[in-house]
Amino acid sequence: MDNINSNLNKTLIIGFVILLAGIGSWWYDGQHIVSTPVPIRTASDAVAAVTSAGINVNSNPVEDKMPEVNPVDVANPFKDAYRNPFE
Repeated sequence: MDNINSNLNKTLIIGFVILLAGIGSWWYDGQHIVSTPVPIRTASDAVAAVTSAGINVNSNPVEDKMPEVNPVDVANPFKDAYRNPFE
């Protein structure tokens, strides 16, 4: 019975340490802090806010990562097996 309680205590302590490490890394990251935006007060502030660089979103995120492969050429096992005798 003491062995079961000892293993349970060790498991609880390890789980608690992992939980504390996760909370500590979240806190250290600073993701919990939300910055407030600067209020727009004048017309020049509005123009600067509208024309400032925003988030750059690509329309095709895998544009340069996909290989150019024709599946018919790759998957056709009989591509070179038949030769037309009239050519």
